[in-house]
Amino acid sequence: REGPLPVTPDPGNHGVTSVFLKAGQHLGFPVIDPSGPEQIGFSRTEYTIKNGERWHTARAYLAPVTNRINLHVVTGATVLKVIMNGEKRAVGVKFLYHGKVKKVSARREVLLSAGALSSPKLLMLSGIGHRLHLQEHGVKVVTDLPGVGQNLQDHMCLYGLSWNLPRLSENNILGAIDPAMLSNYVHHRS
Repeated sequence: REGPLPVTPDPGNHGVTSVFLKAGQHLGFPVIDPSGPEQIGFSRTEYTIKNGERWHTARAYLAPVTNRINLHVVTGATVLKVIMNGEKRAVGVKFLYHGKVKKVSARREVLLSAGALSSPKLLMLSGIGHRLHLQEHGVKVVTDLPGVGQNLQDHMCLYGLSWNLPRLSENNILGAIDPAMLSNYVHHRS
């Protein structure tokens, strides 16, 4: 509910969303909190908006600290593996950048944030995972941790679905820009 990246729930004051939520309930699905523990169901859309503008992780987390001397951002690189010092300590990463394999070391900590699928993949490529699975693929075992790569879950949001709906008059919701709404954004950031 708090933190640098704002989460703004859909205000829910338009009819189409309510119709889809009711349709989901009619099919036996609950209306859920998309950030809650139960992920099977229908929900209102949540947005990352602050002061009427779209926010993203780089703007929320990186922009405030870009002047730090210990922060180096490399774009267009592919991490190949986490470099380990023994069984329990990550000390750097190996990555591919402009066709060359490079290494970078960390003095304090390595943060791995590659998503629900790529994070366990990088751990396994680094020798952390189920011993038999790693050996089967010729990866040197650093730490036998059978849970890596199991029970993968991610937030599934289906934003690309389209429906043809009859013209609705309610707040002109089918796409025309309303000058009053534009004025409200410019003057009140909402």
